Amino acid sequence: MERAVEVFENMIRWQHPLVMHNINPSPLIDTVAFRVLVNLYNPNCLWDYVSGQFIPFEKEVIYKLKELIQWNKDLVDGVFTFGGKASLIYAVKIGINKSDRSTITQGIVNKDYVVITSDSCHYSIEYVCNLLGLGTSNCIRVKVDKKDRVVLSVFKEILIKLIQQKKKIACIILSGGNSINNAIDPIKSIYAIVQSLVKNFKLDYTPHIHVDSVIGWLWLVFRKFNFEQKSYYVNSDIIKKINKTYKKIAQIKYADSAGIDFHKNAFSPYNTSVFLVRDKKHLDSINRMTLIENQLDKPGNNFIQHHTIEHSRSGDGIISAWIALQEIGYDGFQNYVIQMMKIKDKLLSSLNKDEFKIINEFGEGFCIAVIPIIQQYTNMYSNLNIVSGEIIEEMNTYCFNFFGFISRNNSKMVPILGFAANYQSFLNIKCLNILKIYPMSPFVGSKEINRFMKLLNSEKVCFDKLPTKPLTANEFKANYPK
Repeated sequence: MERAVEVFENMIRWQHPLVMHNINPSPLIDTVAFRVLVNLYNPNCLWDYVSGQFIPFEKEVIYKLKELIQWNKDLVDGVFTFGGKASLIYAVKIGINKSDRSTITQGIVNKDYVVITSDSCHYSIEYVCNLLGLGTSNCIRVKVDKKDRVVLSVFKEILIKLIQQKKKIACIILSGGNSINNAIDPIKSIYAIVQSLVKNFKLDYTPHIHVDSVIGWLWLVFRKFNFEQKSYYVNSDIIKKINKTYKKIAQIKYADSAGIDFHKNAFSPYNTSVFLVRDKKHLDSINRMTLIENQLDKPGNNFIQHHTIEHSRSGDGIISAWIALQEIGYDGFQNYVIQMMKIKDKLLSSLNKDEFKIINEFGEGFCIAVIPIIQQYTNMYSNLNIVSGEIIEEMNTYCFNFFGFISRNNSKMVPILGFAANYQSFLNIKCLNILKIYPMSPFVGSKEINRFMKLLNSEKVCFDKLPTKPLTANEFKANYPK
């Protein structure tokens, strides 16, 4: 045991108010404690005979989520799985099946399948295309607008072109709130475009629409929120922003499936992910030639592994999500979102604009994306689109080196920031490295914000006084996170 605790060396404590690294909330103590019991009894949720009541509890959580999405309660189903990437795998595979069920037995015998997604969606989609045999080059990215949302005219043009080329649309993956900007694509408009083109081109299938809502789903808890009344008690600008975001994510009801991660912003430990599908037949028949609908049988006769990626499947995520929903509730989650938006506003007002350039002022989530300013180029940050590629590369190297300076500075208390390479934005820059100030703790207040900013500014001053930087430009290219 003395040796085993070494695994926690250099581990970030997500509870600490100086940690604003990424979407890494501290899990509820109750979910952690209950997971000890889960692992003691060791259920395997491939079959209810060996997993007690975990599967009925799983259905209970799924039904609560479908009410937020406003899908037909009699048709919806879902499954807890190992992460957001697993939800994407489910979605693409179901989409392939819908376009041609013979692929279940014959496989993909040609390269006519494509996945369409936006530039703002997660980079793991290419990885999913590779895993499912489509190939990364068959992941078609659609450009986004100045608010990181897919451009509808470009999407329609690309979709028409692919249909004319006789391509099979395996899946259309939309952003339901990405990690940096919480950008949500116009789901209803894309649904209308797809329905129209299916009719016009007389397709024998309807492309599957999946919303990657692993982060943005949390705003669905505002479904019955009284925005007009609450605006009297809370900053009206914050309420307006939340209402605007809610109206966007509420369009998820037009999608065919969705991914939800409780371990991102619902205080559950890794992994607590759910894949939801509007019509359960497509999940129940993911490994069958014909569409069927599984009905819950008497206890002991329910086998889940026939339509899940996993064979062995833990009950950790199921009970963690259930506890979070019961203990925090929709009111609690509403208060959490409001509190984090307040914290974000305080961080924005406290940020030293002479030392850091804000990149995502339009962002609708908690994250603030910034780049540290090189003082000799101060005047260039007002319009990065006209800055030369050489200077952008220098800015990128400077950003990464500053991140490394803070990250490796273990001798004293420092703020923990996040880093993102190749940030995709409306800027006409192929590669832009940024720092992320990502508040997640509901216990951060004005005192903690002031301390965070004071330390961040002092670290910037110390870094700028260094005679040489930790990495050269060439070393940076070889070492920065891909």
